[in-house]
Amino acid sequence: MLSVCIGYEKQDAQWLTLPTDHAEVYEVVGKIREAHGWEPMRGEPFIRFATSEISNLPSYLEGYTYSMPDIMNQLNFLAARIAWMNTREKNIFSRALEIVDPEFLWQLIEITYNLDQFEEF
Repeated sequence: MLSVCIGYEKQDAQWLTLPTDHAEVYEVVGKIREAHGWEPMRGEPFIRFATSEISNLPSYLEGYTYSMPDIMNQLNFLAARIAWMNTREKNIFSRALEIVDPEFLWQLIEITYNLDQFEEF
């Protein structure tokens, strides 16, 4: 399972369990904006916090701008990949993150396709 807490600047935030769809994201963003009197928001929401069965994954996601549809689609895809992993693969993925130290979301996804390269570590 993968969940992210998105918000704007220091304002309220809301949690999303991934994968999600556009309607749910718009509902969450609407709740955040409603809590602040529908004030205009600058920029895109960003990921404030994340939770995952893979203990070191959240640190790679926190701080990402949660843009739609690009980042939303990539996060949904990553969540789906993780959901199909068994415990052994999740452990390998966690170790791979420590070795590669990915900077981009697409690199996290790419690692999920190359777990066999990290089995020895």
